[in-house]
Amino acid sequence: MVALLESVSSFVNREHGLFIGGEFVSSHGSDRIPVTNPVTQSVLTSVPSGVAADVDDAVAAARAALPGWRALPT
Repeated sequence: MVALLESVSSFVNREHGLFIGGEFVSSHGSDRIPVTNPVTQSVLTSVPSGVAADVDDAVAAARAALPGWRALPT
């Protein structure tokens, strides 16, 4: 079996949030989705299962960011 690098292990062993508005935030819900190693099927970590309020936050953040993205040269 191959061991995880320390940096990878450190990353997967901490709690993860949703990336909304340029930062990791906690979900409004409490459910989490397990992330499994596809080879061993062991659970590596878990991520939040977003709820409707999280989608609303993400849409609001995207709308707020749109003017800046739109102003970028093409």
